[in-house]
Order: sequence, then C-alpha cells, then structure tokens
Amino acid sequence: MSQSKRSRNPDHVRRLNRPSPSNEVIEARIKSLLSSAVLSQGAFYRGLGLRERLLNLPVMVASVLMLLWRQVPSIHELTRLIAREDLFWGGLVKVSQQALDKRFLSFPAVLFERIFFDLLPRLRRQALERRRPLPKSVEQAKTYFDEIYVVDGWVHFI
Repeated sequence: MSQSKRSRNPDHVRRLNRPSPSNEVIEARIKSLLSSAVLSQGAFYRGLGLRERLLNLPVMVASVLMLLWRQVPSIHELTRLIAREDLFWGGLVKVSQQALDKRFLSFPAVLFERIFFDLLPRLRRQALERRRPLPKSVEQAKTYFDEIYVVDGWVHFI
C-alpha cells in the first residue's frame, strides 16, 4: 500500500498551530468589559468555600479568555503562556500543567455563568447604542424581506 493511500488518524497528527499574538487594544477592551463582572463575584466565590489560591477566580477567567481569544491549542501551551505573559488582572502565573488541568476540572462553571449574565445587559445596551451604516447587501435585502437576521459576532435585529 502506498503512502498516499494509507488513511491517517487525525488524532495522531501533530498540530503546528501556536497561540495568536497578543493585541494591547483588544486586551484593554476585554479588561474594561470584564473587570467589574469578575471582581463582583468575589463574595460568591468565597461563599462556595473556594479559598484564595494561585489559581483563583480572576486567574481562571483570564486563562479561559486566553484559551479562546488567543486560540491556545492545549493546556500545556497555556501553562507556558501564562508563565511568560501577564494575565488580564495580574502578573505572571507559574503553575504546573497538572495543577492547571486539575483546577479546570474542579472549577465551578456557575462562576463563569454568573460573570456572563452580569455582562449581558451591558453588552446589549452597548449594541443598541452602536450606530453603524448597514452594508449595501443588507440594505438591498431589506427591500425584499420584512425581518433580517445578520450575524457577525453579534446578532442584529434589523
């Protein structure tokens, strides 16, 4: 059987992707949006019996944001990234991959949910206040349809 005819298991392919580079403007925007929502959950965090440790609420939220925003491919790479770059709400965090992995498995999802629901009214208000010109394709579609749903990071009701 030739090399090209042999099927490959995609789970065994070594991925070459790396985290995307940092952007100070986007980081500042994320920090301004989430700082109050993250810090307001401190009492609830302590009420769950979670103590202030190295991988506390702000560090875990910043880690998840980095995973998503910077497209970090693995916990191993995330561990390296947070050890060499400042997090949104703190400095460098040197922690083992096993500790971070274990913390992700035991960290209550309800904390992320509460932060998200605290943030939603602010995002909705900002979206309603934002005025951008509609693209020509949307203007043309409005002549044919009563309602249009445009999805580009946000859902707009036009």
